Amino acid sequence: MGECLYGSGRDYDNFVCIFVGTGIGSGIVQHGRMYTGLTVPPVRLVI
Repeated sequence: MGECLYGSGRDYDNFVCIFVGTGIGSGIVQHGRMYTGLTVPPVRLVI
């Protein structure tokens, strides 16, 4: 949500963020809200 409020995504209503560091993460924002799917919360993948 930081990208949506303060980062490079603040000028867009729809965007995807992919983070690669000590793990891999991603987030989807549609119409200014975090996309979570129909029945499950967002999933974090740690490798």
